[in-house]
Amino acid sequence: MSLRPYQQQAITDIRAAFTSSRSVLYCLPTGGGKTHIFVEVAERVIKRGGRVLVLEHRGELVAQAVRRLRGVGINPGVISASYRGASFTGFEQVVVATVQTLAKRTLPSHWRPDFVIADECHLACAATWRQLLQQRFARCWRLGVTATPERLDGQGLGGVFRTMVLGPTIGELTEAGHLVPALVYAPPAPDLSGVAIRGGEFAVRAAAAAMTGLVGDVVQHYHRLGAGRQALIFAASIDHASKLQASFGAGFATVTGKTPRAERSQTLADLASGAITGVINVGVLVEGFDCPAVSYIALARPTASTTVYLQSIGRGLRPAPGKVDCIIADHAGNASERFGLPDQDRQWSLTGRGKRTRGVDPDALAITTCPACLALYNGNACPRCGHSRPVQQRRLRQAGGLLRPLTKAELQQRQRQQSHAMPERPAPYWAPPALWARLEAKRKREGYQPGWTIGACRARMGGRR
Repeated sequence: MSLRPYQQQAITDIRAAFTSSRSVLYCLPTGGGKTHIFVEVAERVIKRGGRVLVLEHRGELVAQAVRRLRGVGINPGVISASYRGASFTGFEQVVVATVQTLAKRTLPSHWRPDFVIADECHLACAATWRQLLQQRFARCWRLGVTATPERLDGQGLGGVFRTMVLGPTIGELTEAGHLVPALVYAPPAPDLSGVAIRGGEFAVRAAAAAMTGLVGDVVQHYHRLGAGRQALIFAASIDHASKLQASFGAGFATVTGKTPRAERSQTLADLASGAITGVINVGVLVEGFDCPAVSYIALARPTASTTVYLQSIGRGLRPAPGKVDCIIADHAGNASERFGLPDQDRQWSLTGRGKRTRGVDPDALAITTCPACLALYNGNACPRCGHSRPVQQRRLRQAGGLLRPLTKAELQQRQRQQSHAMPERPAPYWAPPALWARLEAKRKREGYQPGWTIGACRARMGGRR
């Protein structure tokens, strides 16, 4: 199997990380070829006589891993209730398993993995994953791979993995031609208040109710910006998806968690072949779905999760013949209000971003981003603009009119202005006051993004918090 230079470098960096840790996380954006990398790792392990266990959380990902392994001459065993034709004799050197199925089964005593690969490992803090990675296979070498190395609620993965290796960014992969550019269209100034956040994500019913009024806009903008392009529409609820389906009409289909597996597979195959133009989905195509032909993404739902935002957009960034870019129609202000452009630099950490809480004790609150001015603060109210308890009441109001292009220069200029105007903030409980003050002064002087101080302080503390 031929690897790109950055994928070869990934193998080298991962091997180096294992010299000091038995559990390593590798981060690479969606479309960068994480499966190619872990298949190469598996090949090298079995050439040295080791056994490899690949953990997946969905049947489609099991099928993808099996295809890639067979493509390099490895015929793996399969342990998965959702994979047709799954078989495991106990003599294979590589086994691909769904976490849910393996958790209920016992491997034969003569088959024990030496190396465990956890795909989409941002899910690895879930109870079933932890039971496998930290109990049953705790003595194995463990490699996690993901595009977004934090949980959906922003918490880090340091409880499962000890070392993180970062691959190239979305911007670097785009510049090298391995991903297509994302052209983002977004509301000028979305106003979020009133929709609660639960478990790190917007409450489904409230978010769906807020988005229902955008049904016409979603359809009209598709025909204005990307008519004829293969499209993925991310809806806020099943009811919202139904309304969108009725508005789009022929050429579009809908898949949800309730769609039968065979019907969902056929729908996605029709999208890939061009038999249908687009698919409306409710949370089922956020990760583990590859269709390079898709070049239009409509975010018709708000999200409070960086992981959900980047994973959703990543479905449209893979290159394909004749594809020059991917249009992102962000109807919920995810880019302009919360996460910025897909290719902007992000600071990942095994400690995560900190959980958004609603505690009344200011000292117990994590650093919070104000939705009104983007200032970061530790308390119940923003010290810069006075916005109170921003994460407690959130509601989306979408003004009429057209989405407009959202440029990196515009976002950077806005962020610089906000940073210059923001007073220096006191150190959080975990940061040395002198170091924090020095970095805050630099942040204000240079106009860096509000979160820069946190990442820079953690880096100088060796990742500790």
